[in-house]
Amino acid sequence: MESSFTNWNGLRARGSERNASLDELKELLRLTTLHVCVLDVNCLPENLFGENLKRYKVLIGDEVLRHCKLESSSTSRILKVKLNKSNLLNKGGLKVLLKRSEELYLDGLEDVNNVVFELDKGGFEELKHLEFTNNANIQFIVNSTEQIYHFSAFPSLESLLLDKLTNLEKICHGNLAAESFRNLRVIKVRKCDGLKSLFPLSIAMHLEIIEVIDCKRIDKVISYEREDPSSAAIDKVKFPQLRSLCLGQLPELIQFFCKAKESSMLGSKDASSVSITSAIPFFIPEVELPSLEYMKLSAIKYDQKLWTDQLLNELERDGLRQLKELIVENIVGIRFIVSSSNQQIPSCAFPSLESLHLENLMQLEKICDAKLAQQSFCKLKYVKVIRCNRLKNLWSFSISNAPSQLEELEVTDCNMMEEIFSCAEEEDTASVIELSQLLSLKLISASKLKQFCSTSPKKTERSTADSGMPFFNGKVNFPKLETLEICSLNFQKLWEDNSSLQLLSSPASFRNLTKVLVKGCRFMKNLFPSSVAANLVALRRIDVQECDMMEEILSVDDGTHKIIFHKLNVLTFANLPKLTRFSTGIIIEFPELVELTTASCPDLKTLIVSDSTSQTTVSFFNEKVAIPKLEKLVITCMDNLEAIWQSEALTAVYFTELKVIKIYECKNLTNMFPPYMLGRLHSLRRLGIRICALLKEVFQVQSSNNTINLSNLQAIIIYGCPSLKCLLPLSVARGLLRLEKLEINGCNIHEVVCAEVGVVDTTPRFLFPQLTSLQLRMLPELLHFYPRPHTSDWPLLKSLKVYNCKKLMAFPFEFRGLQGGRKLGSPPNVPIQPLISMKKVSFPNLEELILGNLASEGNTSHGQFSRLLGEEESADMAPSLRILEIFELPTLTHLWAENSSNSTLWSSKKLAPSSPSLQNLTTLRVSKCHGMLNLLTSPSSAKNLTQLTRMSIAECERMEEIVGDSGAKCEITFNGLEILVLHDLLGLKSFHSGNCIMRFPNLKQVIVSRCSEMEKFSFGAITPKLDRVITGIKDQEIWQETNVRTYFKKISHVYLREESSWDGDINTTIQHIRERDLGAAI
Repeated sequence: MESSFTNWNGLRARGSERNASLDELKELLRLTTLHVCVLDVNCLPENLFGENLKRYKVLIGDEVLRHCKLESSSTSRILKVKLNKSNLLNKGGLKVLLKRSEELYLDGLEDVNNVVFELDKGGFEELKHLEFTNNANIQFIVNSTEQIYHFSAFPSLESLLLDKLTNLEKICHGNLAAESFRNLRVIKVRKCDGLKSLFPLSIAMHLEIIEVIDCKRIDKVISYEREDPSSAAIDKVKFPQLRSLCLGQLPELIQFFCKAKESSMLGSKDASSVSITSAIPFFIPEVELPSLEYMKLSAIKYDQKLWTDQLLNELERDGLRQLKELIVENIVGIRFIVSSSNQQIPSCAFPSLESLHLENLMQLEKICDAKLAQQSFCKLKYVKVIRCNRLKNLWSFSISNAPSQLEELEVTDCNMMEEIFSCAEEEDTASVIELSQLLSLKLISASKLKQFCSTSPKKTERSTADSGMPFFNGKVNFPKLETLEICSLNFQKLWEDNSSLQLLSSPASFRNLTKVLVKGCRFMKNLFPSSVAANLVALRRIDVQECDMMEEILSVDDGTHKIIFHKLNVLTFANLPKLTRFSTGIIIEFPELVELTTASCPDLKTLIVSDSTSQTTVSFFNEKVAIPKLEKLVITCMDNLEAIWQSEALTAVYFTELKVIKIYECKNLTNMFPPYMLGRLHSLRRLGIRICALLKEVFQVQSSNNTINLSNLQAIIIYGCPSLKCLLPLSVARGLLRLEKLEINGCNIHEVVCAEVGVVDTTPRFLFPQLTSLQLRMLPELLHFYPRPHTSDWPLLKSLKVYNCKKLMAFPFEFRGLQGGRKLGSPPNVPIQPLISMKKVSFPNLEELILGNLASEGNTSHGQFSRLLGEEESADMAPSLRILEIFELPTLTHLWAENSSNSTLWSSKKLAPSSPSLQNLTTLRVSKCHGMLNLLTSPSSAKNLTQLTRMSIAECERMEEIVGDSGAKCEITFNGLEILVLHDLLGLKSFHSGNCIMRFPNLKQVIVSRCSEMEKFSFGAITPKLDRVITGIKDQEIWQETNVRTYFKKISHVYLREESSWDGDINTTIQHIRERDLGAAI
């Protein structure tokens, strides 16, 4: 019942309709297990919870209690309460449960000042887990100064969580019995701003986990108590069980623990000056943490150093030998992590440390301010250093003491960093450091970083002065390195040209490199020389971005004629303004490359600059490049690209695996696929071309002998190609049997499918058996789908959008006939063809239809209106239609008419009024159709709109009524209509002017704005759920919203915030709105 039901009745309700009552639980005399959630404590009957409950989980108050932090699977008696006052615990026997609970969550209880004394004077003997939150009054969890306790407080407690107890001064105040808190292992404290310390030493010594976050006044974690016998004479302070220590956002914290004398000093008014002048370490030498594995220190008040050399002298025996993860961040003033006054640390520092994270230590000068002993940091695997702006290097060590177990290294935003590692000055310069386990190296935003490792300080100075020195100089081997990320660094070279000496000294270095990312390195002119590239046999990904001076990726430095990238899968170049080539003269093979992306490389014309000078047009791919398995090609913003493919040089098997091609913003590209490529595209799934100003042909067909194979093409999206006159040659269009999506937007095409010279086909048939979405938008020159008579099949079409095609007549556009004749220049005796002939095809799956701005008044033929969607015999052409939007169709006079009309979108001349053509329509939006007198010519036409839920009619100048008057009496019910919008209809007199009764049983939102002539809604309008009419919407941008779904969402969103009227019924309301508007006009 805990998760399934919360709406309890407090007392037994009478009658048949009632919820269950908690009082009924009292009749279950043998009930021993209960899980229940009660939102209202007042629903609890007296003595509901008794001693007979052996196992329970009871939640009282807010449902968020279900998600509170503290919950143990090992406890069987759980109580969670969120109450304002403690006296509410007397309800239903909650006090009985509270004293027996093993797990207790308390939220609120604002009048409690002493948990033990006020809630359980027995000291919570059985409680194992306690979480207390959201109380601004409590001062102490246990206060033994007010009462004499003869019992132990919380003797079984294992974990304690305190959160948002803003007035809490102490957890324990006064002397406690010896067994108090004896089993406490976990303490977590957050946002307790009055607290100065956690526990006295006698209790804290048994803790395993300490977490203190965001407590403004804490100055020490463990307190010194004068009356505490264990701290009378301190030689060593050992915390043998402590495994995890997390301290964060503690602005007054100075020490973890301090002795008696220091405690009084820290408590004095001059504590801050003492800490600065004496440079007291955060951990005094007497503190030992032999089991500590995890430590995080964040945003604490501290100065100079965390550990003293005296402490580190003891590390070999009892100190921090088990520490595995150390995080230090956001501490102002710290200069060293480890420091020694003798410049030598004889003991092994951090022998078990595996992970080191240093972040936002703006004053940190060195990690170790001394020479490290052997085996220091010997197990270190992960190092991350972020925003430590005074660090010049991470470590200085002897080659024999290098961190050989290091696996991941990241340095980010360290502006003074000059090198990662520095070798001792006395080391042999010929010796090589082995980082034998390093897998990932990330170096980001370190403007002064010039080399990974120098051999001596003197060499560092020389390399800094010589900006041409390579970053990797052969001093360090990376035999297992897999990931290399270099971002925003200022050196010129990663590797030395003609670096045979380097490769001889480290033959295995970089051979396992799989990923290279170089970004924002503004002085690099190339990525790697050919001598290095030949050794990158495992490389799978190259990504080069935002390198302002990069001219080529691979420079030839050793006479190489051929390079094979055996395993490279992904190759990306982006935002390289001076890149002109991948390489020059040599043959490059990419046997496994599947994805190639070039973006914003305006000077790039070709991958490999060929030796041939006879070519008039330079192509992106030529005979120097072999990419047999390429699947995805993306080319964007390449201003100088003239051609992609080079005919005579490309091997027949190349590019046969291409699945996705995207070509964007290549302003000089004139042709996409030349004839020899059309037979290789049998794997192509998606084709996208955008903003290519000079593109004239996508598929170039020269003769009927061309091999064309586009059988797997699923999507074609063309946008912003003004020079394109036709998209699909006839022979291409016939083969698109798997095409699912076709979008053409912002082009000057005359037809979608164009006839081919020499191809004779009197009436071609276009079969699109898989097409679900067709969009033709902003095509000002579009005249035809195909310029000759044809048939077509679209059985799966779900979405059809045709708008802003002003020469596409509403609606014949194959040949626009003149009344009694033909258009000048059109073939004689050719019948007018609609866009899609309804005599030959229907749309059984069409769900969305959007038509708009297809012809201006000046383009009509003597006012004649012919159909986009064919003949009246096919009024049932879209039985699945759910969304219909029409706008800016100037000659359209009706949406639906019973009799054939040249100006009607649908006609039911030969169908019964119950035709299912619009039976599934849910959304209708009509705007700016100035020829419309009404939407439906008669009430009987409205009977089809049974599922309509949203309707908007706006800005139709001649609209007089929505449903026309046939003179008959009837009753029409719009069962599903919930939202009705009538806006800016200056000629509208009514929704329906006849004698038919109009029922709207579910109409909830009506907007009538700027309909100044509207006198009434309709005869006998019945709207039981309507209680207001909105008369205006302030946000005028709503009317400009083009997405019909978003439009109605915005309407619903603003509905309750706009000015409204209501006078008992919709007709009276409409009349009063008109009278008010007329009065305002006078």
